[in-house]
Amino acid sequence: MLLLITSTAITGLQELPYWSGYSKPRLLLHAVVTSKYFDLCIAGVIGLNVITMALEFYLMPDVSRCKESTQPSA
Repeated sequence: MLLLITSTAITGLQELPYWSGYSKPRLLLHAVVTSKYFDLCIAGVIGLNVITMALEFYLMPDVSRCKESTQPSA
C-alpha cells in the first residue's frame, strides 16, 4: 500500500501545469488577467460605475410628480 501511495505522489509532482501548452500571446494574456493589479483595476472600474449610476439616479426627476402633471383632469 505504501508503494502505491509513493508512486502516485511522484507521478503527481511530474505533471505539467495546465498552461504549459499556451502560446506566447496567450501566456501574456494569462499573466495579465491573473495578476492582482488587474483585479484591482476591474474593482476600480466597477466602483466608478456604481458611483456614476448613483449620480445619474440622484439627478432624476421625481416620477410621482411627473405622473400627476401628465394625467388629464376630469
